[in-house]
This record gives sequence, structure tokens and C-alpha cells, in this order.
Amino acid sequence: MDVGRFTDGARAAFAGSREIMRTRRNPALGAEHLLLALLRQTGGTVERVLRELGADQTRAVELVERELERLPTLESQEEPGGQVMVTPRVQRLLQRAHAQADQLGDSRVGTAHLLLAIAAEVDAPGARALTSLGVTQERVGEAVVNLRHPIDGVPHERQAPKLTVEERLATLEAAVAELRAQTSAPPPMGGLQAELEQAQQRIAALERQNRYLEELLKITQDTLSSTRGLLEQAVQARVRP
Repeated sequence: MDVGRFTDGARAAFAGSREIMRTRRNPALGAEHLLLALLRQTGGTVERVLRELGADQTRAVELVERELERLPTLESQEEPGGQVMVTPRVQRLLQRAHAQADQLGDSRVGTAHLLLAIAAEVDAPGARALTSLGVTQERVGEAVVNLRHPIDGVPHERQAPKLTVEERLATLEAAVAELRAQTSAPPPMGGLQAELEQAQQRIAALERQNRYLEELLKITQDTLSSTRGLLEQAVQARVRP
């Protein structure tokens, strides 16, 4: 289990998930243990995401706890071992969390990436519990973007160096160009389901493109405002006796 890139919040969530597993005497660490640990964290990114989505965090905890009650438990004479057994689902979840961090340009894997990875498991118990409260992968992704700095894209869990206006424009223009290329690609052949999935991907790409364009517009407006201020100062300096 690669946790080398994890933030302190993500490490704390995994420590909490192991404690939940032992307390409930479950034989292996599953995705729902991790989700419950994330939901129990206060003042962190997951709490802010749920607040952004208008989801009831207490209700989410109750639903996940109900799912954990369905898991098998060790016999009374058995004691949980020191070595934690991790289910294949959790291994795949970690891979998705790392991929989410890479996709967002984050050097470390945080609690938001873990939540995104869990929400992506459409047919899994934890994801179903979240979906019942309106917490889907798409909405979590949007909330994570909205909670970042509107220009620099700095997440709450890390700090990044500020970019110049030229660097920000170049980054946004490259992202928009890539998204346009994705949305202009012809749909693959392979039946109605494949076309539907492609359409959903295009919609998501267009939504991301729209956010990039909004950022680009704001940068342009800020630049014009700054230029206008400099011009006004220059005019006033010339007309002074």
C-alpha cells in the first residue's frame, strides 16, 4: 500500500480506518472503513466538500456505519492480527486516488483524492451511500475545483508558487486546447453503451473547458483593470503642474 505521497490528512484517515476495522472486528480493511474515517474528520477537506454540496455529514456517517454492519466479523475467540489485510478494492481505490492527484496536477495525494476515488465506485456500498445524499464523483470534482484558489488553483492541503499572468494564460490556453481536441474526436464504434460513455466524457470535458474559459476571462479582466489603472496614473502625472 503506497502511502508515500499521502498528505497528513490522508495518513490520518488510513490510521482511523484501521482502528475502525479492529474495533468492529472485521477481518480485512475495506473501502467503507476508509470512507467512514474520512467522514469522521472535522475541519478537513472532506468536511468542506460536503458543506459545499449541501450534504448532511452526520447522515453520511450513519449510512456508511450501516453498510459496515453487513460485513463479516471475527469469531469471539479470534483476535485481529497485527498485520492489516487490505482488500483488492482498496488497492484499486489507491491507484485511482493517485491518478486523480496526477490529473489535478497535485504532487501529493490528499483526502479529496481519496473521496473522489471512493465516489467513482458506482456500484459499491460506500458510493451508493454518498450518491443517496447527492455526493457523486462529478459533484465532488466540481466542489474540489470550487474550493481551490480561483486563479492559482492552490488546494487547501498544499501551497504552490504563484504564477505570472503570462504563465497562467499559457497554462489555461494549453488546457483549453487539449479539451477542445478531446471534444472534437469522433466517437468510437462499439455499440450504444460505448457511445453513451463517450458522450458523458465529452460533457465532462466541456464543463471543464467552460471553467477554464471563465478563469481565462477573469485573468483578462484583471489585466485590463490593472492596465487601466496604470494609464490613469500616467495621465494624472502628465497633467499635474
